[in-house]
Formats: sequence, C-alpha cells, structure tokens
Amino acid sequence: NVSIALGIISLANSNAIKDKEVSWIDLGEESDIYIARVNWLNDSKFLSFQWQSRDQTVLDLRFVSVDNPKQIYTVLTEKSTAWVNLNFDLRFLKKSKSFLWASERSGFKHLYLFDLQGTMQRQLTTGDWAVDSVEFVDEEAGFVYFTGRKDSVLERHLYRISLEVECGDVERMTVAEGMHSVVFAQNKPIFLDYYSNECQPPQISVR
Repeated sequence: NVSIALGIISLANSNAIKDKEVSWIDLGEESDIYIARVNWLNDSKFLSFQWQSRDQTVLDLRFVSVDNPKQIYTVLTEKSTAWVNLNFDLRFLKKSKSFLWASERSGFKHLYLFDLQGTMQRQLTTGDWAVDSVEFVDEEAGFVYFTGRKDSVLERHLYRISLEVECGDVERMTVAEGMHSVVFAQNKPIFLDYYSNECQPPQISVR
C-alpha cells in the first residue's frame, strides 16, 4: 500500500516553496489508513481532515493548527460494524463557531449541527428516510437546502430545514414527482432544477 502524508506549505512565503519547507501533520502511529477529505476552517488557522481506517469502519474528523501541525484534535468519530460511508456534506458556518455534518449513525443519513469542539448542538433531520447531499447553506435566512428521499425512495427532491430548530419541519422545494438534481447560485438560494421522470423527458427550470 502507498504511504500517506499530509503537509502544509505557506504560499505567502516564496522561499518556503522554493526550499520545500513543508510542515508535516502527525497522522498517528497507524500508517495503513485513508485521508478521505481535507478542508480549511473559515479562519484558515485550522485545517480539518477526515481520517479513515483501512477497513473503513472508523472515521475521525480531526483538526490541526497551522501554527502547530503536530497537535491534532479529534473532534468526532463515526463507527460502524460494516463500513462508514463518505460524503461531501461537511460545511463550516461563517456566522457561528459550528459545522454541519452528515451521519448514518441512526441507520439513515441525516444532518447534524456541531460546535467546533465536537459537541452536538442539535440534530436537524430525522426519520426513516435518507438525505442525499447538502446543496446550499443560507446562513442569512437560517436554512440548509438538501436533496433527499423523504417522500419516496423512487424520487429525489430538494428540501430545506431550519438551522435553528431541533428536527424541525422539512419543507419540500421541488414540486413535480420524479428525480431532481439542482445547481445553486454561488451566494443566493436560487437554483437550476434538472428534472425528469418516466413520463417526462429531462427539463431545466430556474427557481
């Protein structure tokens, strides 16, 4: 198996790039691992990475300080007797010291809000249905937009849920029955809706 390393280099320091002065992050004693995802926190003083065991039964979300790459904080851990599915749903919120996290710990993939110390603030979605993916976070209005299978496993719709309420009401944003894929504008809750079903050829609308 390949050897995995994760390092930080300052783009502001041209000499560091020239001299290859890399600050290597301590990934622990276990070398047969995956580094599944890497994301900056909003202040760029901390880096997050998702550490996964080779058998994919353990997933850690870890933080590391740019100023001290040897000091690692394990913020939360997901475990499964089978395997832990990966996703791209981690979102660090800008207006609060918290982050959005998707987990299948209940048996279904749902959304949770944690503070930066790894304490759960609230569960946002619940039920015998699954979230597909986070599509947009509107912090100004306090909503998370996500695709999921709440109404039928045979359909995919866009929904939104409040960031402020524990397992609040889920509002469906797409109307027609079928499969919906969405693309949001960069900074506003406006989206392209790509939609089709067994009787409807693919069509696109702006909503």
